[in-house]
Amino acid sequence: AGEATPTGTMASEAEGSASAAKSLLANAMSSNAQTSLQAPQQRSFPTQLDPAMADVPIMDVIAPANLPGGSTFEVEIEGRGYLATVPAGGVQQGETFCCHMIDLNSIEPDIPVGHWRDSFCDCMKHGITHPAFLNSMFCPLIALGQVMSRLGLDFLGREAKADLPTSTFSMMTGIITFWCIMNIAIFAAYNYKWSLNMEVSDADIAAAVLLNIAGFLYTTIATAATRRTIRERYSIEDGNQCCNAKDSINAALFLPCTISQMARHTAQYHEYGGVCCSENGLPDYVSTEAPMNKSKGAYMV
Repeated sequence: AGEATPTGTMASEAEGSASAAKSLLANAMSSNAQTSLQAPQQRSFPTQLDPAMADVPIMDVIAPANLPGGSTFEVEIEGRGYLATVPAGGVQQGETFCCHMIDLNSIEPDIPVGHWRDSFCDCMKHGITHPAFLNSMFCPLIALGQVMSRLGLDFLGREAKADLPTSTFSMMTGIITFWCIMNIAIFAAYNYKWSLNMEVSDADIAAAVLLNIAGFLYTTIATAATRRTIRERYSIEDGNQCCNAKDSINAALFLPCTISQMARHTAQYHEYGGVCCSENGLPDYVSTEAPMNKSKGAYMV
């Protein structure tokens, strides 16, 4: 009887330990169940293969935030930058999706051959706040200089020589600065004469008129020459046999539309945005130094 007591005590302790272990296990299972219910559900996105991007790698990406379909963001992999595009329907933060990964260090211009990229009147195709539209409307020489820089042209719209002392965009900026300073000086002289109750002479008026006519003629000639170079380089017939005359007419009468069309033709604004005050109007990662073989088959359509 004396030996039964410790045995019974040990059995009671064992049963207590087993009961405690079961209780802990039940609590752990309940906690896991609650955690799984609270965790965001992962959705699977079908891989959308674009035949035109067969050589572009496809990778899994984790969304850094809630993003709408079609939006893009930069991803860094092993020190290189890539551009990821969100699939249709959008993603939520933390979700994994598959997409083409465009190497930001190797993007080159994809310029159509044989036709313009879009219509002459599609100035607001990318919105009224797009840099290409704003520059074409309010600073046409800036937009024209950006197009010239993309294509390697000089300030007259011709193929630029390799030994030019300065860039085309810098020369265009200089022309705009000179035009502004001269106009300011002329109208300051007008105000000075008016303050002394002097009449403005015919020579004073002629100076302002000739300066602005010269600016208009230069802009028209340079725009027409640039348009002609684009048509010849990319084999664009433009629908009639009087293309050279049409270049000049469009440049003289529809300057913003003409420059805007050239800007859209030489850039893929649907894939990347524009830049208002850069030398070529494109993001830094977009290359404009792709080989320019003049043969028709050398360009991507």
